[in-house]
Amino acid sequence: LSLWGAVAGILLLLNFHTVQFGEYEDEAGLKDLIEIVLGRSNIVASILLLLIPLAVAAVSLHRGITRWVCAGCAMLMLAGLIATMSRGAMLAMVLAASLSLPLMYRAGLQIKHTLPGLGLLALVLLLLPADLLQADGVLIADRFENPDQSRPELMQGAWDSFKDNPVLGVGPGQLGKAIALHMTVPDYNSQYMNAHNLLLDALAENGLAAGVALLAMVGIVLYRAFLIAVFRPTPLNVALWVALLAAVVHNMMEASFEEQQFQIVFWTVAAMVEIRYTQLRASIKPRRTRYELIQNQQPV
Repeated sequence: LSLWGAVAGILLLLNFHTVQFGEYEDEAGLKDLIEIVLGRSNIVASILLLLIPLAVAAVSLHRGITRWVCAGCAMLMLAGLIATMSRGAMLAMVLAASLSLPLMYRAGLQIKHTLPGLGLLALVLLLLPADLLQADGVLIADRFENPDQSRPELMQGAWDSFKDNPVLGVGPGQLGKAIALHMTVPDYNSQYMNAHNLLLDALAENGLAAGVALLAMVGIVLYRAFLIAVFRPTPLNVALWVALLAAVVHNMMEASFEEQQFQIVFWTVAAMVEIRYTQLRASIKPRRTRYELIQNQQPV
């Protein structure tokens, strides 16, 4: 997975180098041009959120040349994440890592480990093209100065679409057209239009039953990832929790779950969580009920 993510990071950097000399209006237009075979920039960013923590965990689990390979893969994926220019993905990674610092500490993270980590981060930023870093900075500053006024209308359109079709939803791939019907100025050419929110997208597109089922599955996976990180805080277990938390947080700002590429990686990571959760349950001796204790008491 780390090598695969590293290749995606390289392709994103090459794609940015190609499209930056093309025609676009501003930095937002440049971001929309960034795309590789794996998907659009936001989709690939969601995938990288799932893979970067695993590569970082692999650095602490391996020794020798394998450790350096994993470190290099993590650096390439981080560079690819920056190349996607996805502000939501970067914010999701920072939030997930910040909220998981106590678990990282229990997994073995120490202050002496932060210096090499910051050094590698500085090296990535130093090697990245200055035009890319400048474009990211402009996009982040622009979001603070000019909040996206279209998001509330898109979310309201998705909610209205769900209320129009609460049982079956509007159908897979039809959410953009359904939202356009509820907008003040309809946009029928927006192929990727959605509510930018996993909850609203799932309900509007799939209906109540299927939408709730999907959200329940995601919630169960996230809950079990949290349990294995809390009760067995190894680097890999904590990395699985950070990866899934970052991906879910990002999907609340930029829904990527409907894309098959993201689903494949997400459910692969979820399978890793399920395996380790099963091992955790097997290692914990089940408590005996009060009835069993009474039945096993020997008469005096």
